[in-house]
Amino acid sequence: MTKLTTDNTTGAISHSIRAESHGPQSALESLPTYNRELALEKVGGNPEIADELLSLLISDLPQLAITLDRCIRCGDVPLARGLAHRIQGAASWCAALALQCAAQQLERAAASPSRELGSLWYAHANLQQEIQKLLEERVVNWRKVDKTESIREALD
Repeated sequence: MTKLTTDNTTGAISHSIRAESHGPQSALESLPTYNRELALEKVGGNPEIADELLSLLISDLPQLAITLDRCIRCGDVPLARGLAHRIQGAASWCAALALQCAAQQLERAAASPSRELGSLWYAHANLQQEIQKLLEERVVNWRKVDKTESIREALD
């Protein structure tokens, strides 16, 4: 059992992580891909900052997913753990809750002394799935934005 924060607004994350004893995938399924209200709260209510952070995360995710996949396939577990930690931190600031949880699961699997191959691959697959979901939601719901355009500008 791991609690991400003591903030009441992230109770869904804490509850889902505790639910991992019933399976990590069920924990991920109960979390939203993105929580706009929480994202705004994390940056003091500034929508421009929230939008820019999400835009940066989304623009970095495709390359991070490729690099992470190579690390897992080549057995570079320490680097995979570091990438998962980076994704988890960025997802936390952006309130991409399912991505945050999946990244944390991979980070924990990579940090485990046993480093069971099945657990690593399972956590890796879950993280890749959550990356894909966030990227697809971005294209469908927010329209595709290029790196220099903030998501807020795209919505206007």
